[in-house]
Amino acid sequence: MEYAEKIESAYVSLTEVNEGLVKRYIEPHKGNVNSTDAEFSLDVKSYLVLLHAAIEDYIEGVSVFSSNAACEIFKRNGVVTMPLLFICAKSKSFKDRFSKKLTEEIQDSPKDFILSSLGDIHAVTVANAIDNNGINVKYLNSLLQHCGINFDINDNDFISWKSLADYRGDYAHAVVFHHGKKPTAKKLLSPEDAMNLGSDCISFSSKIKDEALASLGLTA
Repeated sequence: MEYAEKIESAYVSLTEVNEGLVKRYIEPHKGNVNSTDAEFSLDVKSYLVLLHAAIEDYIEGVSVFSSNAACEIFKRNGVVTMPLLFICAKSKSFKDRFSKKLTEEIQDSPKDFILSSLGDIHAVTVANAIDNNGINVKYLNSLLQHCGINFDINDNDFISWKSLADYRGDYAHAVVFHHGKKPTAKKLLSPEDAMNLGSDCISFSSKIKDEALASLGLTA
């Protein structure tokens, strides 16, 4: 099905980006005993910051695409999927429908109401993606849980996901004057450790892909 293919394609693109970043920034230093911290530090930081950006774009895309797919699946087939349930429940349209006393007549059927509200409820997901600023738990909740896409915080790969968010925050926003903000990343990673961290994050991204497919009923 086209929806499944596009979600799978997004994941493949993410893995290709990671492979390109590893080749450019990490491989020149792997196994090089003469490569010092001063020589590889900028490359390691570049790898982690750019990988974070790619993963951030990936989850924003999964969120928006899943929301749009859920709307289209309902419009085409009348099938209610998990993302549709969640985005509908969060929408102003749904709340407004029941804001008045139920003694008043409701003119349209539930199905017609949802059909007429699809644009409004999907717009909330788009707005969340636009307002997103990272891959930490706060934004994962806003982007994925908002769309009924689960992620396992007890997964070992999730620890690496959180670490990537921490490293990116420290590397992309270097704290000079320490004005109330303390760095969370304690040390510079070696090229090998950075590559392993990235591999874990890609693995977690694969699990998000699987959860997105399942939420839309696209898995066997």
